[in-house]
Amino acid sequence: MSVSDRGSASPTSSRVLFCPFCREPFEGLAHCPTHELQLLPFSELGEPLDADVDHQPLPRLSPRLGRGLLVLGVVLTLVAFLCPLASFSGQVSMSSTLLGMARARSPRLWLVPTAMFAQLLVLHRRKSPVELRGARLTVLLLALLPSLIVLSKLLEVRSVAALMANEMRSAVHVHVGAGSWLVWLSALPMLRAGMILGVRAPRRVQTLTRGS
Repeated sequence: MSVSDRGSASPTSSRVLFCPFCREPFEGLAHCPTHELQLLPFSELGEPLDADVDHQPLPRLSPRLGRGLLVLGVVLTLVAFLCPLASFSGQVSMSSTLLGMARARSPRLWLVPTAMFAQLLVLHRRKSPVELRGARLTVLLLALLPSLIVLSKLLEVRSVAALMANEMRSAVHVHVGAGSWLVWLSALPMLRAGMILGVRAPRRVQTLTRGS
């Protein structure tokens, strides 16, 4: 055994000690081989370093830990709800917003703003990092819902356009509106938020070099 190896061993080699950072147990060592921190008895470990921070509520308007991205996606989706879903050109020329179609004969489109208010409700009720992490799956599902609803509605609009063109024996073209594109675009920050919500960046540990 080299001199450096003997120097890292604990005088009581049979004693099990713990790293204060990773909390892994080691027997016969005085320092953690990974983090180079002095090992401690279990009774001196105390609470995990991140326990209090993980359960501490974030400020109400804090954009950290994915909250800002989620709010951005919600705002963009609500703006998209006021924009055109699609438009017709050719023998028939018309366009309609998502809001207008929801008021008319497409009540399913009301699920778009409803899903966004549900996202905001998640942020209102889940304030600490650990609570936010528990809502990630919900956020991901709610982020996809508006895009799926808009896609299904566009397919219906294309079917209607095909029937109209067949009856009038003239071309009727369907153009995807700005509202549809914006709904799909706004899903991106919400999906990203769903993956990182409540996840804090790992702390960097400065290792100590023996003999320094």
